Amino acid sequence: MDPNGNFFYSPNCSRVVPIPQIVPDSEMKNPFYPERPKGRRPDSRTNFWDLDASSYRNPQWWTLEFGWISFLQISEAQLHDTLFDHLKFSTLQAIPNPNTGEVEGYILAPWERDNWLRLDVQLRKACIALERHYRMQPVHPVSPWSMGYLRPHMSYGIVMTSLRKSREWFPIWMAMLSYLLAGSQTRERQLMEYPSLARIHWKELLLVECASEGIDHRWVDLLSQSAVAYFSADVPRAGVFLHLPTSDGNQPDPLWFCEFGVPLWYPWNKQVDQYHKHLAPLPYQLQEAATFLTKSPSTSVLPPRMAIPNPNVAPSPPPDVAVPFPSPPLPLPVPPRPLPCTKEMDEFFKLREERNARKLATETEQDRQRRLSRESNPPLVSARMFLWVENSRGEYEREEIPRKRREDHFELYGNDQIKYDSIQNEYHICELWGDYPKEEEEDFFYEGDMRDGDDLPEVEKGDTVVDLIEQDHWTDNTITICGDSSSLPDRFEGEILNVLSLFLGYTPLLPLPSVKELQGEAARKSFCRSFGIGWAEVQNIQSVFERPSLSAAVDFFRRLAQKNGSIMDDEWDLMARNVRGVMFTERFKQFRHVQAKDGTHLYMLDLKERRSTKWFLALKRASDVAVVCRLHVNLKEYDIVEFLLTHGIPFHTLCPSNHVGTPNAVRVRPQPCLDLPTRQEGYEFNGSDYLAYRERCIAIIKHPRGRAVLMRGHYMWRLAMNVVPWEAVHNGPSGWSPAEEMIVVEDSVTGMELVDDKLSEREQDALCGTYQCYTGTVFFFYAKFCSHRWFTARQWGSNSS
Repeated sequence: MDPNGNFFYSPNCSRVVPIPQIVPDSEMKNPFYPERPKGRRPDSRTNFWDLDASSYRNPQWWTLEFGWISFLQISEAQLHDTLFDHLKFSTLQAIPNPNTGEVEGYILAPWERDNWLRLDVQLRKACIALERHYRMQPVHPVSPWSMGYLRPHMSYGIVMTSLRKSREWFPIWMAMLSYLLAGSQTRERQLMEYPSLARIHWKELLLVECASEGIDHRWVDLLSQSAVAYFSADVPRAGVFLHLPTSDGNQPDPLWFCEFGVPLWYPWNKQVDQYHKHLAPLPYQLQEAATFLTKSPSTSVLPPRMAIPNPNVAPSPPPDVAVPFPSPPLPLPVPPRPLPCTKEMDEFFKLREERNARKLATETEQDRQRRLSRESNPPLVSARMFLWVENSRGEYEREEIPRKRREDHFELYGNDQIKYDSIQNEYHICELWGDYPKEEEEDFFYEGDMRDGDDLPEVEKGDTVVDLIEQDHWTDNTITICGDSSSLPDRFEGEILNVLSLFLGYTPLLPLPSVKELQGEAARKSFCRSFGIGWAEVQNIQSVFERPSLSAAVDFFRRLAQKNGSIMDDEWDLMARNVRGVMFTERFKQFRHVQAKDGTHLYMLDLKERRSTKWFLALKRASDVAVVCRLHVNLKEYDIVEFLLTHGIPFHTLCPSNHVGTPNAVRVRPQPCLDLPTRQEGYEFNGSDYLAYRERCIAIIKHPRGRAVLMRGHYMWRLAMNVVPWEAVHNGPSGWSPAEEMIVVEDSVTGMELVDDKLSEREQDALCGTYQCYTGTVFFFYAKFCSHRWFTARQWGSNSS
């Protein structure tokens, strides 16, 4: 309640917020420009660092000039979007004195500066194009470059303050862009009935008006998938206070804010109730609020009704009515940033240590020699590098450093801040592991950088297609048999026999039958291609095909591939009378059939008292059950998962639902928008479309539910195998998600409800590269490389289709 006795109510938000002060139009000031301190001369300089971006997270009263700030995201979730992830990095370079060599200042590294400035200019140009085209009139804030990230600074503390202020100012422009996108969509709907007044779609507008700034189809696609253009309740925004009823013809309808996921509050009284019954609090809420006010007159904010009810249906109050939220008489301070927490990082390294121990226990002599060689001379560029940075939740999460920037980080961080894992061949860097320069505790003064856009330093449009493909996470880790030429025939033969026995169940006859060797180079090429082995590797050792053991194996493979091929009981372990049959193994008896609620059939492994995980391993195909039964009997769930992930075999980690959390638990991070990208008639796909597709995939894969992509197997496994940490799979389900994003199993034996992450159809469409093209009909375009043969010899058995 405000001093006038008004109740404030929100139909779509339960957040407790301070009631802003009403400022007359004559006293209104620009909140995005610093004020001169009292007592200073009118011509004195203003301090741009007096502006605090966090102050805009509290909702204000609507105004035509500054109402767009209601779209400001109050979390840093948008920095996880691919289009804006450059802002997460701030690599510094020292400025040496040319005479003494001593450091006399710091500046943002050129490649980071270019990324920031390119995005800075693109956001500004996109906003200007939209507001001109759709005739909207928001007042612009200062640009992020005004906070000084383009300039060198004398001390480490000053440059870090500049980068922090600059980084916090980008979301301000993202909020304006969100507002303009919402307004453009509304204006387009309004003009649909008037063809003569219709305007081109905002996507086409940006492509035409902003092409000179590097805004292309890739940029627009990534914007569409970002939280800036994703108007959902999953994206928390600052919100707005409205006057109801209002005489301001420029104030949008309250339902407009609800439609675009913007929280709103308004005073509720009899006059408002007369004109806006569809936005009224529920009767029981008014009654509870009045009762609560009788007991405590300081109460001010009614509990929100999270959905607008049907006015024709009388709502029934829930059995337990919550007490109305109290509103403090004074404005609430901005919530402090969570203290740094390393819980998730510590859990990662705990699982990594256990995984490394298992890997050491099974490594071959050749792998051991390679590991020792890496320990004595760690690679500087070829090894993957991860920087552990603090996210908006105060937790530390890892971000991969692009290949071309890895070497620079050895100069930016001390030896104690860099750790090398020779087993996984990875570097991990974290500022918490060693001394790091501290920010000076002093009041900085910065007069701002008000240069015109034409005076800014020129930057390239961005990395070329070739450069970005070279940084691709989806490198083909093909397993070859090349090495010492003297042992090459033995290793080729061993590889073929291993694949046939492990994936196809081949059990050689004793004694070996006398069969005709595989004749002809064409037939031998075809055989090698079936196993994912390049012909160049065996072209000079074709005499290996004359070996009896290999001839018998080739003969078995060819008969197995024939429709009416004859297979003997003793040479195939799927035969009922084979003494080494799969059905006689101990592990085969530990599998049982279960069915998910969506009809999916699974085969769940239950080791009972020998189970070493909180989840149950479940396979999707009976053929994969046979493969797992052929593995060593001493392997536990973690070891089997390591094998499945290595070979791209699909599976699930079913966890009891009471160990995952409650269905009302807040999701860790909003899922990116999965609307299909669109292309106009006659559009020709090129390398930029591939990059947009790749980055769209990475946005899905880097979400905590990205582990489902890795467990999906086959082509989607290939996308995620070098992006998702395998420890995320070992850790079990990421948490509760909507029904289409989870698999739920009722185990009839134990009576438990088991759940795990799964991919929705929309996610699978996005990962497969689906586009909607306007050609009179709708058809689907899949990336060219979907048809490539990705799988190596060791992967062939489970992915031959």
